[in-house]
Amino acid sequence: SPARAGQFHVATAQDLQTALFTAKSNGEDATIYFAAGIYSGTFTFTSSEAQSLSLLPETNAPTGQVVLSGSLSLTALSAPNVTVQGITFKSGNPALTINTYGTVAFVGCVFQSCGKGFVVQGASAFTCSGSLMTGNSGLGGYITGCGSASLDHNTAQSNTGGGISIDGGVSGGTTYAMNGPVSFVGNRFVNGISGTPLNIYAKSTTVVSNNIFLGNNGGAMYAYDGGAGGSAAWVVNNKFIQNTGGGTVLFGARSAVCQGNTFQGNSGGQIAYLLGNYLNCANNLFVSNSSSVLLVGTGGTTNWVVNNTIYGNTGTGMQLQPGSWNYIHNNILWGNVSGDIVVGTGGNLRSLYNN
Repeated sequence: SPARAGQFHVATAQDLQTALFTAKSNGEDATIYFAAGIYSGTFTFTSSEAQSLSLLPETNAPTGQVVLSGSLSLTALSAPNVTVQGITFKSGNPALTINTYGTVAFVGCVFQSCGKGFVVQGASAFTCSGSLMTGNSGLGGYITGCGSASLDHNTAQSNTGGGISIDGGVSGGTTYAMNGPVSFVGNRFVNGISGTPLNIYAKSTTVVSNNIFLGNNGGAMYAYDGGAGGSAAWVVNNKFIQNTGGGTVLFGARSAVCQGNTFQGNSGGQIAYLLGNYLNCANNLFVSNSSSVLLVGTGGTTNWVVNNTIYGNTGTGMQLQPGSWNYIHNNILWGNVSGDIVVGTGGNLRSLYNN
């Protein structure tokens, strides 16, 4: 029931659908407050108004006690922003779909035991903080056709179809790279059952820093720019531990920076595969991985591999397929079963002070 114009307080599934129906054409920004409880059903909101929409728990609702079981679809192309906070979504496929040209923000949400957790399409900017995607049979979250994406301090765990995937949209059966910047900071990707925990298809600046990838069965992360080039991909200060199916893959036509990461106890596939116009791989630790570790691919104009420690791995420590100029300096390589370093033919190689 409306408390005052633009504000709605709901306690039942019927209250929620009524609030969504009224809010779509009331000419005002709408905030829907949820009392603690389970809201079961298929809910829709379609509006052409240029008004914001917020879905929030009541201030006295205990954390985790507002549950939407089913699906919620929000189409608000002209809304300047859509905010979803503190709601647990279960069972839908996807459980939450948002289609808008405005901004979208998730704060403290849970997507649990769904097919696909959420889909956000077309937003000018998407942010997600402090949210959990767990036990989903599909992707935890899919972000497509958005202007930018920033996700921090979220957890994707025990999902079957992968953790989080980003692209620039699909048209005529072709998937395109996102044009705007992408940032993942301080997230956890753990115990993924299958599928890649983090998949990024973007050609602007991509930053992946201070995340943990632990115990996943589909590798750890994959970042690709569609071969179009663009700003650098930065993978910095992450921990890739005990993943099967490989570690991290960065490739395309742009620059790639891989610094200060730990790759430990991973198996299957290439632990780190780097390919780009300019590569900087520095100050990383590769230890006790059960496959070949570092592959610097062809296609780069300049490759720097500096100050890395690579030891105790089952496969080859470093495989270098030279680009134009390759600088291999101050690395420690030892105890790698299939050899410490293998250098391909072609290009120019300068190797100094490696042990």
